[in-house]
Amino acid sequence: GLTTGTATVTGTLNAVPMVDNATVDFTPPYLEQSGYRWFANQDAVPIFGAGGAVTGDATGYGLFSIALDSSHMYLVGSQGDASATDLRIEKRRLDTGALEPAFGTGGIVSGAAASRRADSIAIDSIYMYVAAHTDALEWRIEKRRLDTGALDAGFGTGGIISGAAASRLPYGLAIDSTYMYVVGYNDTTDWRNRFDSSRMGGP
Repeated sequence: GLTTGTATVTGTLNAVPMVDNATVDFTPPYLEQSGYRWFANQDAVPIFGAGGAVTGDATGYGLFSIALDSSHMYLVGSQGDASATDLRIEKRRLDTGALEPAFGTGGIVSGAAASRRADSIAIDSIYMYVAAHTDALEWRIEKRRLDTGALDAGFGTGGIISGAAASRLPYGLAIDSTYMYVVGYNDTTDWRNRFDSSRMGGP
């Protein structure tokens, strides 16, 4: 793309309407970087998805939460159809929206058949913590590696904490350097919170 010299443009540039075939000076510092990237998109800046949007595949059913680090997004929700869904986690690049192939299977972790939906996610530098619920409408909390999506066997039972029978749906999860905090409600639709060690998965 042009970073110096002049060019003709039609439409808008940096949200400013341009007269057809107007001459724009691209010599620094007259046009900021975002302007010439928008103009040509030929200076090695990746395009995100298709026209700025990524559409999930046919197996995806719902997206309920997202977390970001410096290079990737982590999306959690469900997959399947109206009759049956399982937990689903995707890892995608921030610059292009492409799935990260080293994560799960082709960038996707599919939950166990007993899972229904992931409701919230929090991340640190190594792990993700996912609050979800099961087909039996009980809380399910998973701890997985950010790089591969593998469950952390030292957390709960095989990387999973199963909620009490009285639990139903979690709606939010947050972590600090030692603990996680999960909020939701139980079978009597009273609010419920849980306070766990994010490193060991114990109360």
